[in-house]
Amino acid sequence: MILNSIVGIVNRGGKIHVGLCDDDVLFMKRIIPVVEECFRAVCNEDIEYFFYKDDKSVIDGFWKDRPDILFMDIEFGEVCGFDVIKRIAEKNSDVAVVYMSNYSSYVTKSFVCRPLGFIRKSDFENDFRLVMYEIKDYLDKKYKTLSLYDGVNEITMPLYAISVIEIYDHKMVITFDKRKIAIRESLSNVEEILIQNNFVKVNRSTIINLKFVKEINEDSIKLESGDTYTISRRKIKEVTRSWILAQI
Repeated sequence: MILNSIVGIVNRGGKIHVGLCDDDVLFMKRIIPVVEECFRAVCNEDIEYFFYKDDKSVIDGFWKDRPDILFMDIEFGEVCGFDVIKRIAEKNSDVAVVYMSNYSSYVTKSFVCRPLGFIRKSDFENDFRLVMYEIKDYLDKKYKTLSLYDGVNEITMPLYAISVIEIYDHKMVITFDKRKIAIRESLSNVEEILIQNNFVKVNRSTIINLKFVKEINEDSIKLESGDTYTISRRKIKEVTRSWILAQI
């Protein structure tokens, strides 16, 4: 499909929906200022809250309110927070959860449920500031997109799914989800904003998503797909450094 496009990266519209799952109302009220401050500072986003005081309200509310992230108390009234999340995950494996507890001994057990993080309620502010960066990565992957316009039609691709953008036969070819689309566009129009989002320019005609890089050799870069691209001599140090930093 050939499009004359205007290219831009956009974030999720509206507010981030946050579900707070705890039967301790005073604790939830106390953490709200910290949560709001971190979301604005790290994600530049406002929040809409949903409060859940028991397992039934969480399960019903998850489908009705569609929270982006759940902050789940492990000692959740008479039930275990792990069990509540497992019940939700049976129908929606994409549930994003940060566990909270007064007991650090739950940390190891929480990893089985693949959470975004674990927060000690006794040190909520410090722990939350660290977990916030995992939350940002999750939201970026879920909502940040590349949009192409031709004045009538729009094609939107999740940014994390794009592996390569290259110039071929005077067209910009975008590879994502094992598909390719070609547009009439200059690489320079997307270069700056892509580099700000974990991409690197390896030569004058190719930009690669560092997430898909398998290895870097002396003068080439190999992707997980097996495809190999030449790194221009003046770009080798920059590309190698970017790849190392992306893995930290």
